[in-house]
Amino acid sequence: MELGRLQKKRGITLIALIITIIVMLILAGIVVNLAIGDRGIFHKSKEALVATQKAQIKEELELRIMNLQAENYEKENITKTDILEDFVVLDSISGEIIDNTIEGEYKGYGYIVKEDNTVIVGEKLQGEVPLATAVVLTTQEEAEEVEIQVTGTIHNGEIIAIEPINGAELKVDKGNTEKIFKVIFNGTYRFIIRANNGRTAIASCTVTNAVLPVKDIFTAIKDLNNSGKIRVNGKTNDGQETSEVYSLNMITHEGDLVLDGQTAVEGATLSSKVYSFGDTNDIATASTNAKNTVVLKVDGNLTIDSGVTLTTISGTYGGPKGMIIYCTGTFTNNGTISMTARGAKALGQNVYLYQKDDNKFEYIPAVGGAGAARVHCAYGGESLKRALGGAGQSRNQ
Repeated sequence: MELGRLQKKRGITLIALIITIIVMLILAGIVVNLAIGDRGIFHKSKEALVATQKAQIKEELELRIMNLQAENYEKENITKTDILEDFVVLDSISGEIIDNTIEGEYKGYGYIVKEDNTVIVGEKLQGEVPLATAVVLTTQEEAEEVEIQVTGTIHNGEIIAIEPINGAELKVDKGNTEKIFKVIFNGTYRFIIRANNGRTAIASCTVTNAVLPVKDIFTAIKDLNNSGKIRVNGKTNDGQETSEVYSLNMITHEGDLVLDGQTAVEGATLSSKVYSFGDTNDIATASTNAKNTVVLKVDGNLTIDSGVTLTTISGTYGGPKGMIIYCTGTFTNNGTISMTARGAKALGQNVYLYQKDDNKFEYIPAVGGAGAARVHCAYGGESLKRALGGAGQSRNQ
């Protein structure tokens, strides 16, 4: 009798254990599903992270566009080319313009800038990102044509295209993975490399050794917006063939510029209502001569307010190798333009201003006339008749 009751209790205990295990398995399944299921905690956390990343990318791109519009408020319309160039320059954001929209990739996500400049961020892109390099091949210090080699590589996939973004021209096509481009202007050049998985990469390099052959200085400034060197070829007034190379620090302002003595201006330091254009790379040191002519190019109207001075940077060894102001609109000077105490420490050179109809130049000679003997001053003492018309051999203004 007792044995039967014991067996019955054991049977009930075993059933309870089985039921408990089943219940625990059900609960475990529910917990696992809540954690890693399609609508589980982990999945929702991942979705939340992706949503946060997409929102951040959208905000960054729209803020970039707003800043570009604010910086160029005087322009009636910011083009898609302006936007894409700004994207590429600052953050290496790849993209291309298709039917007045920009389609590209940023931080691993696809994006679109619509016609009204609103941004749509797509899904995270899959696949390997190609490796891209751009190298300046031309080592000549002053070259009228500079070659750039661009290569793209990818381990799992193929490179299907290498394309210039700004201004380079294809010179040698070595296939989809390597191309050589040529440029004639100094500046930073960028290239987009495309892989067959849809991923892209940006390669860039900076050219500093291009020398542009030009008719004269003023024509060069009209066409140039970037700093660099120009070569002027022609004849002097006595018919001699000549060639001079000038190095220009171009400070370009799009739209109207007002120097009011209070507002900071890019390319100049402001102190006590004095705008000093240029930087320390333009002027001489104890062991080097002055390097550049400072050019202020205003694509619009230029106004200097009363009590305001426009000049160039100056140091212990003088200023730059001169300054040129180029204004496409109306130039109103109610203040002062001064180059006082800014003679440059530099070997003089002829300055060829513009070419005349007979292919000869109006120019300022490096060295003036021979001068004359000492003469007596009216109030005693002696003086020299200084040679005029030249910049001198030691200081060039």
